[in-house]
Amino acid sequence: MLERVGADRHHTAAGAPAERDTPVGAWGVRSRGRPSLVLEPDGAVHGSDGCNRLAGSWSSGPDGAVVLGPLASTRMACDGVDTWLSGAAAARVVTGRLEVRDAAGRVLGSLGRDQSAAAAEISST
Repeated sequence: MLERVGADRHHTAAGAPAERDTPVGAWGVRSRGRPSLVLEPDGAVHGSDGCNRLAGSWSSGPDGAVVLGPLASTRMACDGVDTWLSGAAAARVVTGRLEVRDAAGRVLGSLGRDQSAAAAEISST
């Protein structure tokens, strides 16, 4: 699993940074062999299980849950890569991490915020 390296930040009306628990944004580390997901504000989701590219849709469920639609995936074979993210059906932000669950509700793993994406977003504002 990946360690949390920070939280998604935005600025309050007074200009001070504030944390938020929105699932929108980049999760994980976007590099070869590492799982990652990006939840777009328009309901699209894309990423990688560390080997195969993933794409689909997501919506907000009850109590802040993320409901993932079926994820389309490439089917490459990669030695030494745990592709647990390909079984994702739901998620929830828990203590600043995206906790990913399968269709039976079992926790598959969790992803921290992708700080490289957050830094790019902050610098572009």
